[in-house]
Amino acid sequence: PRLMLPGKKKYVEVGVDEYGIYDHYEQAAFSDIYPRRVGTVSSVRSEEVTDEEGKAFTVYYFKDGGMDFDPNDYELAGETKRVSFQSGDLSGLGEGDDHYFEVNFDSATREFEIVTIWPYGNDTQLPGGKLVPKAGDTYVLWNIRMPDKYYRLAEEEFAAAVDEYNKDHWLDIAAYKAPTDHVWIEQQEADLFVGRRVKLESSEYFPKDGYRRSRITKITRRVNLPGEMDLEISDALQVSKFDRVNDSIGELKSYTKAKAESSGLPDIIRSFDNTLPTDNNLFSAKRSQREFLSKHRRDTAAEVIGFLKGAYFGDYKAGESGGNVDGDGNAEFLTAVIRELLRSTRFVDGMFGEGWQLWIDKITGLSNLTIDKATIRQTLVALELLIETVRSVRGQLVVSAANGKIKTVTKEGNNYRITFEQENTFVAHDLMRCAVFTGAEILGYWVEVSEGDTEGITVPQREFGGTEPKAGDECVLMGNTENPLRQNLISISATEDGQPRVDVLDGVNAKNFNGCLRCRVGNLDGIKDSAFPANNQPHGNGLYGDNVYLKGTFILMTGEDILTKFEITEGKIQSAVEGLRDEVREEQSFFDNTTFTEGMSKWISGYKAAFLTFGGKWILAGNKLLSSSENGNVEVVKTGKVPYVRITNSYIMQKNGDFRTIPDFKELNGDGLRIPGYVYLSFHYKVIEAGHLRIEFVNGNKAGFENFNMFAYDGDLPVGGEKVLNHSGLWNGTGDFKLSFTGVIQVSLLVFSTDRTDALAYKYATFFEQSDKMIKIAAANFDKDGNVLEESSIITTSKYNRLISERFNADGSLKNKSGLVTTADFSKLFAQGVSDNGLVKSADLKVYVKRDEFGDLVSGVTIRADQIELEGLVTANGYFKVLTDGSIETRNANVSGIVKADKGKIGGFTIESGRLYWKSRDYFGNDSRSLKLGVSSSSTEGIVDVAFNGATDGRFGVKSVGATSGGAAIYASTGPLTYPASGMTYAGFFVGPVDVRDTGNGLISDVCASKGFRYIKSRNSDGTYVYNEGVNWGDGAAQNPDLDKIRLIVRGGIIVGYTGE
Repeated sequence: PRLMLPGKKKYVEVGVDEYGIYDHYEQAAFSDIYPRRVGTVSSVRSEEVTDEEGKAFTVYYFKDGGMDFDPNDYELAGETKRVSFQSGDLSGLGEGDDHYFEVNFDSATREFEIVTIWPYGNDTQLPGGKLVPKAGDTYVLWNIRMPDKYYRLAEEEFAAAVDEYNKDHWLDIAAYKAPTDHVWIEQQEADLFVGRRVKLESSEYFPKDGYRRSRITKITRRVNLPGEMDLEISDALQVSKFDRVNDSIGELKSYTKAKAESSGLPDIIRSFDNTLPTDNNLFSAKRSQREFLSKHRRDTAAEVIGFLKGAYFGDYKAGESGGNVDGDGNAEFLTAVIRELLRSTRFVDGMFGEGWQLWIDKITGLSNLTIDKATIRQTLVALELLIETVRSVRGQLVVSAANGKIKTVTKEGNNYRITFEQENTFVAHDLMRCAVFTGAEILGYWVEVSEGDTEGITVPQREFGGTEPKAGDECVLMGNTENPLRQNLISISATEDGQPRVDVLDGVNAKNFNGCLRCRVGNLDGIKDSAFPANNQPHGNGLYGDNVYLKGTFILMTGEDILTKFEITEGKIQSAVEGLRDEVREEQSFFDNTTFTEGMSKWISGYKAAFLTFGGKWILAGNKLLSSSENGNVEVVKTGKVPYVRITNSYIMQKNGDFRTIPDFKELNGDGLRIPGYVYLSFHYKVIEAGHLRIEFVNGNKAGFENFNMFAYDGDLPVGGEKVLNHSGLWNGTGDFKLSFTGVIQVSLLVFSTDRTDALAYKYATFFEQSDKMIKIAAANFDKDGNVLEESSIITTSKYNRLISERFNADGSLKNKSGLVTTADFSKLFAQGVSDNGLVKSADLKVYVKRDEFGDLVSGVTIRADQIELEGLVTANGYFKVLTDGSIETRNANVSGIVKADKGKIGGFTIESGRLYWKSRDYFGNDSRSLKLGVSSSSTEGIVDVAFNGATDGRFGVKSVGATSGGAAIYASTGPLTYPASGMTYAGFFVGPVDVRDTGNGLISDVCASKGFRYIKSRNSDGTYVYNEGVNWGDGAAQNPDLDKIRLIVRGGIIVGYTGE
């Protein structure tokens, strides 16, 4: 919805009571008024982050302490919040013509996040570097609904602007007529003239003050009585008829009535309005005549018109009348007049050229035709016929790998068998050409050889296209369809066409020379190559080739801006080349007439004047628009050495169609959109009166290109002496160039190019130094004060090579440095950066070969950096691998530190739940064998837990074999650490209770079966025991004592002896 006046007023009236209603619609004057808040940045912070590809960049955040609302509460559906900076380093930067940055707002921290962009097609981010927000910068937040108070403020601003506009543009042009008293005039000798100020007194016409001061605008005198006059007095000049001011009073009243009856009439865009057309406004009749081509009268289109399906001319009937051009470019006409040139898309003149051309020679005025083949069915009338052969010294001489003069021609089926007077040098797939012109015969053919031997060749009959080879024909090799080594030739031409030349051709693999010209020495006329400007194609005598290597002495024509100085002292040659361009050449710029030597040719201009209106209508005076003053002007001044254009509160513009040349931006990004290119603008200027400079491309078209900021410049220029302005940006080859200035400025030597060296105006220098021990090549860039900005150098000696690049700060301190140093056994690649506080960060890669302490050669590589990133699969000797998922594969490992793993496999063991776990099948295939090491969550398992089944290959669940003095194969203790004596050896030693349960087979013990029972009384220091042993009685009854006659001795529950018998 549109912004309304306070109280929802739809219009403002001025002077309606005096003059009636004359509608005037104004939009452009109030386009900058809308509900907005100009905020101020109170604090800024930044944060380093990485994108999805792992590349680092910086995100900037800022706060506005004075903002009293939450932008997230005023979001528009489907829209993203944007800010445009009004001051600071980011002013005028960003995306689109509105120079905006998209932002996110955190309601919790009340902080804006600026969405980072990369507008320059490289790694330069924005915001970034020195172009960042700072505290105190002002900005406008938009693409949201604003709080209600900002709408009220905007309405009040709108009302004030309307009142000011009416005050500046409304003018009372009423005329007051009055006769003079000739007697009073003669007595007072009053001098009345047009423009003289007078005072009108009338309480009826001027009820507020009773008088009005005005001027005489018209005097009518009587010839016989000059003192008797009729005066007209008004604030503005009048025209003879009021209907010249208004197209028609009747039409205006009708329009006013219709407007009053219907409030839904759309806005009218008149012929002089700059209002953009939308679905809600209309073109006036005059504007429609300007915008649309007429079907009934002669008309002119100011721009290119595209006909996608073609066009008919006249009463077109195919093959009978009229004309036609279809959408594919096919045309049919009755006749056509070509003034100078008609040719194929690519044309190179000469026998070994390509394409065709019909043209007028500008030197001789003669018409020329160059084609490959001509068939004349009836008569050829030649007033002068040049008779030449390809090998004639006065025609063309061809040097190639084969040639011959035909001796015999024999037809064999559908082939010709050809022999030569000398040994045959043609082979299969050779392209053999003959071109003979005699007074009685014109002969020519270009055929492919199918077979060849020492005797001759075989060529299919169809290759000759109706021409018959004959004995005596001179033939030469001109290409081969398969063998690249036979696709080259040299042509020496010296005919009467005035174009002597030597051509070197390569890559002739077909019966044409398209793209085969590698080099030409001599006359270059006729070469058309898109690598050169359209108006500066190769011409005249010279050298044309793919590559040129020259040495010796050179005399160059480079203009007054290059000074080359050579000094030879003590065997040392030093050359310094410095340039500060003061003048430019026309061919360096895309624009035409950039030096203004041809006046305003190719340029258009405009001026601004304060035109007077009445009721919204322009006032005519003498068939011209009445204006208070004309304060805008453009003129070319040629008083000095170099012409310049003087712009006074106006602009100059060159239409895109008038550009001398336009670069072709064909490079595509990953989305298939074309990428704009960097361009550089430079010109000399002198400001006479300070003003605002704006440079832009109007009517540009970004369709088919990736999003970018079109080349533009905005800035205030103070009064000063002659200076040079340099500016760079992105451009896609569309739009009209426009340079505007609100003050007075002189502009000259304007260059616009994709080559920065053509457009740079600050000083640059290159150095070359050579001695018997060293060669040094260096280049440096300087600012306008002579300070080095960047420097690179290459130094070569017998011991080392050094390639160094450096960048410096404004104070001359080092900012960045990188390079490469090589020796016979060492190479180092490095990069350094110095922070603002002097901290040096560096990274380097060293490659070396040296001898170790044993004298053997060893090689090594050292990489040192704060961060080292290895992308992709990393391998070492084929056995150690770091996979792309981060896992490691290796054959062996010796780890002295800590290895942490929560799962994995070690031999037959797996790591599960923090334990080592071994498991295997028994003899019957059951899952009965396992070994677990580690703390278990189960109360029934041990820290060492063995599951064993007898049906296995192994016989033991736990087997401990060995003997050592004072030790035991198995040791167990419930608490106190009591150890065996040093002189004893045990299979098992247990401290604490030992419980042996009987499972049904009884307790089996060798001790009990063979040693008998013993009762230990004490243990000796050597580990032996003092004990009582059970007695043995006889085997028979006769040997057994009589129990009634003895007394038993019992110790520890066993019988150890007896007394008695």
